[in-house]
Amino acid sequence: SLHDELLHVPLLFVGKNIGSQIKNSFIRHVDLYPTILDLISLKYNEEDIDGKSFFPFENKNGIEELFSYIHTMPYEKPHPKDSVGIRTEKYKYFRSEHSKNDAYLYDLLKDPFENNNIIEKQSELVERFEEMIESVEKRKISSNEMDISSEEEAMIREELKKLGYS
Repeated sequence: SLHDELLHVPLLFVGKNIGSQIKNSFIRHVDLYPTILDLISLKYNEEDIDGKSFFPFENKNGIEELFSYIHTMPYEKPHPKDSVGIRTEKYKYFRSEHSKNDAYLYDLLKDPFENNNIIEKQSELVERFEEMIESVEKRKISSNEMDISSEEEAMIREELKKLGYS
């Protein structure tokens, strides 16, 4: 399922220079890497990574609208019930990976529990999110494009199996 009750992950940062505050902002997993690098004052090239730093946490103004591509089970063992979608701070759109008929759109600010599918009322948003899905899927990296050998890939797969991933 791609509902927030299963996807939402609490995030805590604790440290000497971090003030006590609660943020309900939309932060993607891909944003963790640059945020941590900024927290520990390590330099990096922003153009080399997809995420955006949220540190300092007090100054989020000016950051463009961010989105996440969401997928029930990417890259492994395709299933007829797989879903894909787009999640923004305000909306979540998802549908069957194989059909656009079984689709959902939720206004997360007005409907945080995702009870009211507004897909019939927002065709422009659906079209925009479909373009975003298409754009992301064109960028998917195949193992042939990565700079690792087949031996390294086999070793990575073996390590992931040891951690419980199949």
